[in-house]
Amino acid sequence: MSVESPGSCMTMLFVFDAPTEPADNVQAHIDAFVPRLIWAPARTPFTMWGKYAGRGVLLKGKLLGVNEGSARVFSHANDKRSFVAVEQRYDDDMERVKPGLELVESSFELSP
Repeated sequence: MSVESPGSCMTMLFVFDAPTEPADNVQAHIDAFVPRLIWAPARTPFTMWGKYAGRGVLLKGKLLGVNEGSARVFSHANDKRSFVAVEQRYDDDMERVKPGLELVESSFELSP
């Protein structure tokens, strides 16, 4: 599922009907983003997305070498299911779209 903002930001959610390894999921997305989307990003790990604990990283730098922004990648798994959340965020749009991105994060439910 993909949720796009009025600007250039978006959230993508990948849901799997099987447990997957969060560290592998996050690394696969980092490998896809660096260096294609974001070159030499600052990396900040995090462990919560909404109400879910897991593995995540914030990649901050210039998206496509032009605009300041970030990509956040997070993954969670339980015994039956897993998900990956990917956010692409441009700094210029954040004031306008931050409430929507936070709503997606806070309201997401991984059904049992």
